[in-house]
Amino acid sequence: MAKPETSYLQTRLRTATPEELTIITFDVLINSTTRAIAGLKSPVLDVQTVHNDLRRGQRAAALLMGSLNLEIDNSLGQIIFRIYEYWHHELFMANMKKSSDVIEQLLPQMKEYRETWAEANRR
Repeated sequence: MAKPETSYLQTRLRTATPEELTIITFDVLINSTTRAIAGLKSPVLDVQTVHNDLRRGQRAAALLMGSLNLEIDNSLGQIIFRIYEYWHHELFMANMKKSSDVIEQLLPQMKEYRETWAEANRR
């Protein structure tokens, strides 16, 4: 039997609009990156947990890249795609180096993009 929170999440994902899915994906990206940073700064490094968090963040960044409709505005879409691609790359490098330096600097930008998408969705 599924846990109530799992059932809720499955229902939420099945019924979400594409715009809401983008915001949910940003939430996964931000939460995973935040947890990875905390894990990397922890006195006892849990390599597997940090790896899992950074991989989850990479998958979220890849989903954001794939969600862009480049036919609507190719120039703006390409710029946003490159930003998401850069985030993906830096999460990968943080995982390889086990360093939080760059992703700590990117986290505020990720949050800002999430808020921009949320505001656009509200309008």
